[in-house]
Amino acid sequence: MRLTRTALRESRDRGCVENDKFLLHIPGFLRIKSLLLFIDLFPFPSGELAIISKERPMPKFLSDEWFAKVDEMTKAAASLEIPKAMKDVVVNLTVENGGATVAMCIDGGIIRKGHVPRADVDMSMPAEYALSILVRGDWSVGMKGWVARKIKLSGNMRKLIPLQVYKETASQEALRKQIESITG
Repeated sequence: MRLTRTALRESRDRGCVENDKFLLHIPGFLRIKSLLLFIDLFPFPSGELAIISKERPMPKFLSDEWFAKVDEMTKAAASLEIPKAMKDVVVNLTVENGGATVAMCIDGGIIRKGHVPRADVDMSMPAEYALSILVRGDWSVGMKGWVARKIKLSGNMRKLIPLQVYKETASQEALRKQIESITG
């Protein structure tokens, strides 16, 4: 596979390089650090460069490292467009994760670690439901979990009604896919 310098930069900026080896037409030597891969470019006599990568382990869902990466990616997504229905609701979420609980919130459409005071809705659910909804973008799991009594809700439910027809904006989907790509 041959890539341009721009394509490599875009792959690096997205935090995902699709294969672990590429050939490039770039003279010289570069060292690039992406979110998931350390990549070394080694020059060949032909002027092509081979990329050799070593994968770093992905942060485990709901770990401190995962929240730090999510926060970093969210801040980098400066032009994040969040629909009004999502901006207008604050949800404290308690996730049951292997016998422990993790406190997090969705504050105006942004995932954050810890609860916030005066949230509109308090919600609790198992980690697999939170992973499917927040990281994989499968909102149908929410209704299934609520019907199966795996997801518990309290607070101002009227704030959640507009979210039934919620659809991610392009920038939200791009950020969610980035988060999914780094989630172990």
